[in-house]
Amino acid sequence: MNNIGVISILLSKRESNAEKLNKILTDNSRVIRVRTGYNLEPKCVADCLGVIALICDAPESEIISLKEQIDSINEAKVELTILA
Repeated sequence: MNNIGVISILLSKRESNAEKLNKILTDNSRVIRVRTGYNLEPKCVADCLGVIALICDAPESEIISLKEQIDSINEAKVELTILA
């Protein structure tokens, strides 16, 4: 049975971490139903912050695995909420 989860990501040094994060998200695309991002600092040119929210639909173990993979990025602060 699938669960619905929301993964919230606050990513520091967005420019240098985007490639790592995008690879993780692409590798787990079967889990992610919605991805949205918000640029907190639109005029920033270095060491910028970014926020990404993911809505996931998968078994809880797969959602937790995705969260743990994102956690492996040093500059990422990640929170997971399982809704159902």
